[in-house]
Amino acid sequence: MMARVKTKLLIVAALASMGTVAKSLGWILYGSITLMVDTLTCIANLVALGAAFHYSRFTWKAPDEKHPYGHWRLSLAGSFIIILTYSFMAGVSTMELIHQPPSHELMAGALYSATAGLLFYSPLPFILRKVEDPLQVYGLFTISEILESLIAITVISLSLESSPVFDYLGGLVILGFIFYEIWENAAKYIRLTSDTAPGSPLIEAMVNDIKGSLKVEVASIRIREIYPGRYQGDIVVRVPEKYSVVEAHSLADRIEEIGCKYNAQLTVHVEPRGGECG
Repeated sequence: MMARVKTKLLIVAALASMGTVAKSLGWILYGSITLMVDTLTCIANLVALGAAFHYSRFTWKAPDEKHPYGHWRLSLAGSFIIILTYSFMAGVSTMELIHQPPSHELMAGALYSATAGLLFYSPLPFILRKVEDPLQVYGLFTISEILESLIAITVISLSLESSPVFDYLGGLVILGFIFYEIWENAAKYIRLTSDTAPGSPLIEAMVNDIKGSLKVEVASIRIREIYPGRYQGDIVVRVPEKYSVVEAHSLADRIEEIGCKYNAQLTVHVEPRGGECG
């Protein structure tokens, strides 16, 4: 599995790198401000790819002595690096746009650079569509790169036909994308570090499954999301007082198995009917 992911990663990294080089030439050689900002987002995306792959190697590791609940939250380090990288690129892009005049010299080669960048990035979402998280997240970043390439092609074409101001405006639009990526990743980071509960449908489905399969009373359940689609929590169930310790232990095992169906790691507390949850 990991060997197949590494192969895809190498292909993706090669195409993304070539796309970045193509766009950077349109900025450095042909004077496109839009491609200047676009190049910086490409660099940020390459950093995001490296961070996503690096931490994906740890998130799937089994629990150990230092990480008894698993390594899922290490994926948040990737999100943190992405926020830092995009924030830096946003600052650089903003300063460049402040110091660049809207009217500037733009050459036709910028259009070819933008088109080449689009061709290099276009296959990436299809290559990444079946890989495991968190590398799938990078596939979403590549979609934004494709949209940015289309914006670049449009504004450069308009600039060559009429005024280079369109190229400047394209840079502002892509800068807006950068700030959006910062906001989106920061919101995700905050949500996953604040122990947010999943939606009610998932909890209700889990409770109904436990009640229907095991015929027990669910006194309480607390679930938190620790990673997209992965959950941890505890559940209190009440059983008749005649239940033996062996029966209670078997019941807890079965509840844990049901939790696994929903990607939830549950700590089960079994108490007699009439007892109170501490």
